[in-house]
Amino acid sequence: MPISLYVHIPFCIKRCIYCDFVSGPYTPEKAAAYLAVLKKEISSIPVDRPLSTLYIGGGTPTVLTADQLSDLMSLIFEHFNFNDDYEATIE
Repeated sequence: MPISLYVHIPFCIKRCIYCDFVSGPYTPEKAAAYLAVLKKEISSIPVDRPLSTLYIGGGTPTVLTADQLSDLMSLIFEHFNFNDDYEATIE
């Protein structure tokens, strides 16, 4: 049975007044430290079932640099197996 993966990026440039998600101000240093821990956590997840859905949310995931987001996506796609008809969202 396939599973879904949610990756939380807890940074925002400006917090929306309606948002209930855990987030804080973006700084390059905080993002780098968070991503280092996140990559270790992703690498420790067993790969026993394929992913049908990948959702990267936040906060504001697109606050990451293009290189940071690319590195994260590369790790995810190298580590996990995906269904042929998987769905991926960055929001």
